[in-house]
Amino acid sequence: MGFWGRNTFKVKGKNVIVTGGSQGLGKAIAKELVLRGANVHIVARTISTLQQAADELKQFTVLPDQVVAFESVDLTNKYAVKEYIDNLPFCPDHVLSVAGSSKPGFFAEMDLETFEKQMLQNYFSTVYVCHAVINRMRKCPVPYNRRILLTSSITSVLPIAGYSAYSPAKAAMRALADTLRQECIMYDIEVCIYLPASISSPGFEEENRIKPELCKILEDRDPVATPEEAARRCMSGLDHGDFLITSNLIGDLMKNRVRGASPQDNLLLDTIGTVISFFGWPPFRRDLDSSVYKYAIEHQMRCPRIERSNTFPSLAVILLHLVLIYFSFPNLVQSPVPTLTKMVPSLFALQLIQVWLQRPKVNGILPSMATAILSSLGGSVLIQLIVVAFGAPLMKNYLKTFLCSVILSLLTVFPISFYTRFDFRRWRNVLTLQGQDFCGSLVYRAWGVVIGAWLGAIPIPLDWDRPWQAWPITVVTGAFLGYGFGGLIGELLK
Repeated sequence: MGFWGRNTFKVKGKNVIVTGGSQGLGKAIAKELVLRGANVHIVARTISTLQQAADELKQFTVLPDQVVAFESVDLTNKYAVKEYIDNLPFCPDHVLSVAGSSKPGFFAEMDLETFEKQMLQNYFSTVYVCHAVINRMRKCPVPYNRRILLTSSITSVLPIAGYSAYSPAKAAMRALADTLRQECIMYDIEVCIYLPASISSPGFEEENRIKPELCKILEDRDPVATPEEAARRCMSGLDHGDFLITSNLIGDLMKNRVRGASPQDNLLLDTIGTVISFFGWPPFRRDLDSSVYKYAIEHQMRCPRIERSNTFPSLAVILLHLVLIYFSFPNLVQSPVPTLTKMVPSLFALQLIQVWLQRPKVNGILPSMATAILSSLGGSVLIQLIVVAFGAPLMKNYLKTFLCSVILSLLTVFPISFYTRFDFRRWRNVLTLQGQDFCGSLVYRAWGVVIGAWLGAIPIPLDWDRPWQAWPITVVTGAFLGYGFGGLIGELLK
């Protein structure tokens, strides 16, 4: 592991096998090896692409007797792999296992055969190659360095939604490389693993054709490298004697985040990478999770969920509602209309704070705010019709009735519509007390207002001759008290 980049990967005149060498990354690596004077033997399944790749690679030979050969082998057939390795007229000096494929899709939507095929095409094909090669190499001791490279993926250390069949297979290769690295010390064979990120190739194009849109959104953070760029990064890692080789900065950071028992390649740089990833990964992960959440909400795959970590601030705002009615009550008794008018903007501000503290993780605060305001205006009219139907004065005390309806709407319709928008299914869940699992104390606060306002109307017709019995003082007061009590119960049960 050379700190200053000492070349520990000598290939000139050596026999090197590259599986998956007919296209993409494998072909680009094979070209790098040819330019260094290696005898390159590319292996894949399709003869036509192998022949084309071999003809192209022969144009880059640098030695008169340099060999570029190809062989069609089904790498998922353990017998075919063993037969190929055993019948080689030479013992391989280096083997670079690059073959593999990816079939993205959501876990629940893929058939189980896909998971089996992905393990076969990525993990077991590598096992077959390594098993045959190691058995051949250990029978042919040599005085120089030999290397086996496994090609995994950055998704083995940074799995994302959509790769549930691919990432585990590549993670298994990572564990295999760790194990073989130590075991092959007995045979004087060095083992390393490459964790490339996205690479533009025919396989990548085919993958994008069936890839879920969410996958593409998450991968936007990962720049797509050309096969030549990825091959140069791979060769650089081999030259340095690295065990964990990556193709970009994200890979450099993530390999240190999840290094585990793997050896460090550069004590100083790996330590710096570990520190950076320790602080940088949590916000990066939250950004990925947020993208998945927004995708699910936009495609109606789940219900929004309210923040659950703001209980004490939420209770403080609920207390401010009670403080508002407490200090407004004397003036409310003496001058109901002016006092109610002054209470509306204060209540609106408190509700803004409340929905901000407990806002559902919806995509777009401004659309939710606009919906809440429009719904509150409509709710005021509807509530006014309801209270009039229950006996509230319509013409004589119109302003009192209207302002009372506005306050009741701000306490109920505003916060709920901010969350539900115009989704009537969620409104139904709230009204039937089925929404507390996903909208928390909103349900309890809303129903507390309804019950409190109804109980507050009871003293009005009684002959106690108290000034506070006038309409709508007790209804508004009861609504605030119900809001506070419902909010307290909701936060405790949440």
